[in-house]
Amino acid sequence: MEGGSTITQQLVKNLLFTQDKKMERKAAEIFAALAMEKEYTKEEIFELYANTVYFGSGYYGVCQAS
Repeated sequence: MEGGSTITQQLVKNLLFTQDKKMERKAAEIFAALAMEKEYTKEEIFELYANTVYFGSGYYGVCQAS
């Protein structure tokens, strides 16, 4: 499965799960994303994502990548 994930799903995958591509992991990722969306605003989720996503060359987050 490539693409199709929301930013929240990608954040959950990066923070809580391995990168293996199994249907069970994808289902758990979706439920975890729904729970996260109940606790955080879209702005907070985007900030968490932007500060943890891998930008390449060993850089994680906007601050390191800039």
